[in-house]
Amino acid sequence: MSRPGMQKENGLPKTAQGSAVVLVHGHGSHPARMAALARAAQGAGLHVLNFGYPSTRLGFDAIAQRLIAAIEPLEHTHAQVHFITHSMGGLVVRRMLALRPMRAPGRMVMIAPPNCGSALARRMLRTRAARALAGPAACEMAGCCADVSCLAPAARNTSNGLDTTLFAEPGAPAMIIAGTQSFSPLSINAWISAALRIHGRSANDGTVAVHETRLPHETHFVRIHDHHSHLVRNQQVIQAAVGFFQESIQADADIVC
Repeated sequence: MSRPGMQKENGLPKTAQGSAVVLVHGHGSHPARMAALARAAQGAGLHVLNFGYPSTRLGFDAIAQRLIAAIEPLEHTHAQVHFITHSMGGLVVRRMLALRPMRAPGRMVMIAPPNCGSALARRMLRTRAARALAGPAACEMAGCCADVSCLAPAARNTSNGLDTTLFAEPGAPAMIIAGTQSFSPLSINAWISAALRIHGRSANDGTVAVHETRLPHETHFVRIHDHHSHLVRNQQVIQAAVGFFQESIQADADIVC
């Protein structure tokens, strides 16, 4: 409830000022992995919320509802709320936007998002045991569930099993950062992807192929030579993300490092 005498504009208190950024990690990860991005955003004068969620225990709708509850206070205290996401975190925000559009949408940086589904997830979740370990959201991303085989034909409106109709596109400028280092000896996903030739000759970061990251209406696209899990700590990624919020990167910038 608004304080007495507080006026509103576009549903927001007129006293709302400044910008906040919400960080959303990926599957099987933790907010601590986003710490370098959080520090850089704070250093740029942004209020930071490093959102955590049990990625292997909940489906997209349940995670999205938690995110809605977390950002609602920020919408009343800040003029804009931006997002930085990693991997499946991008789909979490897109699902949230489908359920409840932002009142004053800010910009969005999506790092290695499986926007077009994940061939690796679909291949890895063929067994019931793998699906039980990965959890509901990963199964939704791969187009399967605990009691349905991933070998079954994908539903309509799907890409690599992902029902793309359930995920809204960002309603504001969006930057997608894709990794192009396909192998890292420290990445289990990279070993599996290489052994099974999941991505063939397509450029990829060991987990997500570059073409799987794209959106029809993205405004900025960046390729950086690093592997999937390390992208969130890559200084070029961090600089690009913070620069995007400061509007210092032009719409046609395609940084290839």
